[in-house]
Amino acid sequence: KRYICLVHGKFEKNCGSIDARIRTLRTDQTTRSEISSAGDWAQTDYQVIATYSCLDKSRIAEGFDGYSLVACDIKTGRTHQIRVHMLHL
Repeated sequence: KRYICLVHGKFEKNCGSIDARIRTLRTDQTTRSEISSAGDWAQTDYQVIATYSCLDKSRIAEGFDGYSLVACDIKTGRTHQIRVHMLHL
């Protein structure tokens, strides 16, 4: 499946593949997913479509460098896979 995502920050490479295991922890109130060697295999291919600069000077001073529009093709369907893999970069 292909998803178009707006993510914080800019990427070092314009395209690539993330192959990192994801573990999902569930409780009665929450579900949390994270990169873990104990998790299930997951792969996300990505390609940067566009980047956007931040116009808010206070955010720039805090180190925020804008957004990226990214096409993500997931090969598996793990819980929060795109969020976890984008954070992993």
